[in-house]
Amino acid sequence: MVPADLQLALAAHKQFLEGRPNGQRLSMRGAMLTGTDLERQRLSMAMLAGADLSRSRMTRSFLDGADLFGANLTGVDLTEATLIGADLRGANLAKARMQGANLERADLRAGQLVTWVSTRQISRSQSADLAGADLRNAKFSSTDLSFANLTNANLRGADFQNATLFAANLNGADLSGANFGRARLKGALLNNCKVEGADFRSADLRQAKLEGANFEGANLGGADLRGVDMSKVNVKGASLNGTLFDPS
Repeated sequence: MVPADLQLALAAHKQFLEGRPNGQRLSMRGAMLTGTDLERQRLSMAMLAGADLSRSRMTRSFLDGADLFGANLTGVDLTEATLIGADLRGANLAKARMQGANLERADLRAGQLVTWVSTRQISRSQSADLAGADLRNAKFSSTDLSFANLTNANLRGADFQNATLFAANLNGADLSGANFGRARLKGALLNNCKVEGADFRSADLRQAKLEGANFEGANLGGADLRGVDMSKVNVKGASLNGTLFDPS
């Protein structure tokens, strides 16, 4: 059920997107929208920074270019939604359902969140949190996920081509069949990941932590694995043509 005031704001936002008179860009920064049904809504360019959209239904919604900086999206259903170029810095997407979602060129870097305690301003950095999220077949090509938390996420078949995952935490994630071609994973954590059939061709994995990861059947052709402790990695059966390692 969508509250009446939100329905009016959505109607005005639709007019804004269509360039019609009396259109107004949706601005609900910090709004409490927990559990709201926003399925198939046109929310591109909406300003929702810091909004609480936890457990909301946003299946097949359009959020391209939306400002979701620091938003609470825990448990949200974004199945097949589009968030192309969206600002998701510092957003909480823990246990979100995002199967088939399109996050190409989205910004999921850590965000600098500012709060006030009495008259004192407190600033803290918060990484985007996608722990335990269902991201099967999601599209992350050219997306910046530096320092993001993807622990135990389901990333089967996801597309991370040209993505930046500098120092991202993917411990325990399921990366089976995912495409990390030319992705930048320097310093990333991939301990105990499932990577069967994943494609890491020409990926930058320098200084990554891969303890307990099984790369059997994965493609590491041309990948840069310098600085990786290969004694703790199973690459038996993996394609290693042109892969860079430290001298043994």
